[in-house]
This record gives sequence, C-alpha cells and structure tokens, in this order.
Amino acid sequence: MSHSAMDLILEFLRSRNIPDAEEICQKMDLTKVDINVLAALTEYDFLLYEWLPKDEDRMALIDWAKEVQSKEGASNVLPNIVLNDSFRESEHLHVEEKVEDVPVESTLDKVIENNEVKSIRVQIGWIHYNNDIGYEQIINKLGGGIREVECSSTSTVDDILRLTKIIFFGRENITIFGAWDDFNSAIVDFEQKFIENSTKVEDLLDLNGKIGVPRCYLVTRDKALESFDIHAYIAINHPTPSPYYAATTLNNTDPNILEHNSSTDTDTNVQCASSSTSHVLEPFTYHGGNIPKYHYGEMNDEGNGGYIKQPTDIEKNILVLHRGSIFKEMVEIFKNRNKHGCGTIYIELLHPNGHPEQGVDTGGVLRDTLSEFWTTMYETCTIGIDIKIPCISHTFKEEEWRAIAKIFYVGWINTKYLPIKLAMPILEQMLIGQVTSELVPPFLQTLSINDRNVLSHALENFTSVNQEDLITILGNLECRVIPNENNLKEVLEEIAYKELVQKPHFIIKQFQLEFDNLGKMKLSGILTKEKLYKLYKSMEPTVFNILNILVCEYSYATENEIKIYGYLKKFIKSTTDDFRLKFVRFCTGSDVITDNQIVVRFSDLMWYNHYAPIAHTCSCILQLPLKYKSYEYFQMEMDCILSSNCWTMDTY
Repeated sequence: MSHSAMDLILEFLRSRNIPDAEEICQKMDLTKVDINVLAALTEYDFLLYEWLPKDEDRMALIDWAKEVQSKEGASNVLPNIVLNDSFRESEHLHVEEKVEDVPVESTLDKVIENNEVKSIRVQIGWIHYNNDIGYEQIINKLGGGIREVECSSTSTVDDILRLTKIIFFGRENITIFGAWDDFNSAIVDFEQKFIENSTKVEDLLDLNGKIGVPRCYLVTRDKALESFDIHAYIAINHPTPSPYYAATTLNNTDPNILEHNSSTDTDTNVQCASSSTSHVLEPFTYHGGNIPKYHYGEMNDEGNGGYIKQPTDIEKNILVLHRGSIFKEMVEIFKNRNKHGCGTIYIELLHPNGHPEQGVDTGGVLRDTLSEFWTTMYETCTIGIDIKIPCISHTFKEEEWRAIAKIFYVGWINTKYLPIKLAMPILEQMLIGQVTSELVPPFLQTLSINDRNVLSHALENFTSVNQEDLITILGNLECRVIPNENNLKEVLEEIAYKELVQKPHFIIKQFQLEFDNLGKMKLSGILTKEKLYKLYKSMEPTVFNILNILVCEYSYATENEIKIYGYLKKFIKSTTDDFRLKFVRFCTGSDVITDNQIVVRFSDLMWYNHYAPIAHTCSCILQLPLKYKSYEYFQMEMDCILSSNCWTMDTY
C-alpha cells in the first residue's frame, strides 16, 4: 500500500479518536488492505471486526473509503488519456500533438478499448460429474454458483483453473463433494466445449462473440471413475476443432482429457482479481500453504439458460436439523426413508432460534451431528454407566428402532462412525448375528463403580468382600441364587446373558432386519469378529490412539513450534478421559476416532489476530497460535475451550 493511501487511512482513524490507529494501519498494510479493498468489505468482515469492534466505526470507514474511491475514479480519467505511455508509443505522437490533432472522443475510445484488453471480467461457474445423474451445475447453496472475477488479458485459462480451486474449494482444498486432489479438472465455455489451458483470457472474448461478459465453467470429475473411449465421437462430431478448443464437449467427455487439463499443485501466479473491488489487484503467488481470504463477486444461479440441470437429487439428501433437537428430528426423518434415501447425506444445522449455523458440511458437520445424535440416544434409550445397553420403552416401537438402525448405517458409510459406547456383544449380534466375545467384562462396565468393584473383587477373592453388599447387588440384578465361591462366576455369566442378549433381543432383531434390507455389502468392514474388535479398540479416544493420529505440519520447524507441539502432546497424556474425548470432538466433530488424522498447524505471522486454537472439523486441522510462553498457560486455555458447553461453528 502506498504511503499516501496509508496516511489518508491513518488520518481518518485519528479523526474518529480510534485507539491504536497506527497499529491498525500497520496491520492493514501487512494484509494489503487498501482503500479499494475497504470499499469492497462489509461491516461484518472478520478482519475489520477485529480491528474496529464498534459497528459505527466500521460503517464510517467503509463509507469513507467508498467516497474516496469514487473521487479518485472521477479525477483519474483525463490523466489516463494524456499520460498513457503505451498509447503514445503505439501512435508515435507527442502529447501536444495528440491533444491538438486527435479528437478527444476517438482518443477516449481507444484508451477504453486498450483498457478492456488489459482487464477483462469473466464469469465462472462449477460443474461436477455425478455418477447417477451425469454432469450438473453446482448451485450457490452447495458451494458453487456463478462468480465474477476481473482478470488480466495476459492471464491464461490455466490461471483461471487455479483460481477456481481457491474460489470453490477454499483454503482447505475440500468441498462437500470431496477434495481437490481427488478430481480431474478442466475449463469449458458456455457451449460445453473444453478450452485449452494455454488459451489467453482475451481470447475468451472471441469465443463469446464479444457479447457481454464471457462465462466459463470449472468441470470436475472423480479420478476413481472409469474412463471410456471418446476418439470415435470426436472424429464424427468435431472434425475441425477451433484453435482454442480441445476437441470434445462436456457430456461426451473422456476423463483422460480432464486429467490432462488438471491444474497441478505447483506454485501458481494467479493474475485475476475479485469483481467486488474496483481495481485489478496485484498478482499474488500461492505456495501451497494457507490461502489469504479474498471476497469474490457472486451472482444469481439463475440465468444459466438451463443448459445444465440443477442437482435436485443432491438437494434431497440435505437434512436441515435444529441444534438441540437432532435426535428427535433424525428419527422422524429416517422413519419414512427407504434404502435409497440412506446413502450420502449432508447436514445443514439451525440454531434453536431458527438461524442457520455458518458451518458448511464437508464431513465435519455430519460427524458433529452424529455425535450429538448418539449422545442423546445413550441418555434416553439406554441403560449403563460406561458401556450402554439399549432398553425397551413404550415410546419406542419397531419403526423408531429401525430408524436408528438406518442412522447407524448412514453414519458408517459416510464417515465410518461407530457408536462404540454400545456394548460389544450388542454390536456383534446386530452385525454378525452371534456373540463371540465375553459377556461378563462389558456387563460389569454397565454397573456403577462401587458395584463393579465389589463384583470384580469377589471374582478374584470371594471372601475379601462384604457378603451383605454382594447379596444386595445381586438382588438388585434379580438374582435368585445364593452366591458362593464356586458358583459366582456362573451366576454373573447368566445375569450378563440376560442383560446383554435376552432383554435387548427385540431391539437387536430390528437392527438385523434393517441391515438386511439396506444391504450388508457396505458394512463389510465390520462384519467379522476380528475387524469389529480391532475397529472398536482403535476408535476409543485413548492417549495411544490420539497420539497415533496426530500429525504435525511445522511451518518453519522453529524452536517455538516444536515446544508448543510438545505442550499439546503433554496435555493429551495428562488430561482426563472426558477431556480427551472432547478434544477429539473439538478437532474432528466426532466423539470417536474415525479414519481421519488430526493435523496440527501453526499460525502464520500474518495471523496476528489469531489468539486461540482454531479447529477445522471438516479437514480435521487444529491450528495453534505461537503465543504460549509456558505449559501452564497452554493447559489453562485448552481446559477453558474444552470445558465450554458450546462451540461456535463458522465457515472460517
């Protein structure tokens, strides 16, 4: 940012008696926020809110920036006409001769034409291949929509392809449809024809017939999908392709063409700017790390000419649920769903007041929803302390239990979520059809700590426990036999069989029937004793399991980063089981360990306002600041975060 512009901003902030005006200006300079960017921001922008907490200050600054911007735009017209060096050189005229001999209207037209070549507006949409439907345009609600950007004429379609990665896939390079690296990608024009990556942006005007703003689309397709031969189609339908086109159209596409046109992950120099600002931004270089936050112009999804159908089938799988009522609402929804509605789902959460949460579901929101669902289920439909046993209730009939079975199925196929608080023998009966594990150990975990200790000690040394306490506990379990040293083990096995097999038999039967109806093929990963037991143990949020999925991505491997990562591991080892479970949910959205790693990153120096740990639940990233001077300070803040009853879901 120029010093004159910075001085203007500083003068304005001082005129409003804003504390630390100089420091705010330095932060603006660091993040390249100038007058033009300020004019494009809203009063709710997270950086602006951090700098200026008062609404009136933010609104005044934005209005002032717009006023300055409009004045500068009006005063710069004539100097651009007179002092355009490239125009003078191309015409071989001196300034004086040009003013005298060339009509102003003609000069202005040529300058405008020249500027149009230098800066071109381009509309960008997103088309994704769905295996059931084909190619379809992604609407704004699902992270797509039509965006308008301003590009340099020297930019290429390859630059636009890389820019779409930032626009549609965000800083984490992931959407509800998958990660960027999982797709082949290319750019097509408004006629569904592929455009070579080397095509210049100015050539898009020719392809569009120089009518209006050129529109192109990012096309993505899963790399795992089978390819097919297109060469015969090309020879018949496109014998003489345009020099700017790859010889094919969208709905007759060889996936290898997408693979050939896919943007690589090498350093990119994207020379495109947001249409929400009134000027072309400086070209910026992306080096594969955290991408700066930019605001891109958005347009209505209407007006696409109907050339691609809207993804209605995907919208059917979006569940809109209210926070705090997730259990009840999901049961009601899945009571009326057949097996075709139990595939891939996406969640949109609403606050109890009806306002939507800001989080967009690319995995994390669904895991968070499943965690809340099963937590409520444990509290209302099961008995037991550490391990739960589903119990019969007059409010839950056959259709309710089969709805829960569908949710169990959906949780597994979407996120590999397994409700491991259910007793292992219960899960074995539901999935395998028989009990192969021991009954007494999990049964003891359903009892209170006092009763559990008495029975455990009695099994080891019958005479070491108070006989009256032992008889009272067994009486509460409906035991009709006087226990002694010889029969206690057999008595406990009979009681455990009654509690874990006989009592929940009706519920287990509903799960078995529903799994048979849905098809057990997708449950194959847990349909053997060995697989189920291994998975069951690996999902527990123990110290070993958490450290095993922890991956640290050092920014610079400085001594401070290594020290803070050590603080995190020490915290995991020393904290309580309850906090370890909350830590996993804070980082991943899930209260069990699924197949995701927890990636630890550190705040870049530019994130000066990053004062607390931030978790990205969809990508399972924990971002830590570098401010901690001691372990005690780190532990205090982590305890404070994990003790909170509410974590705010955001799109950041």
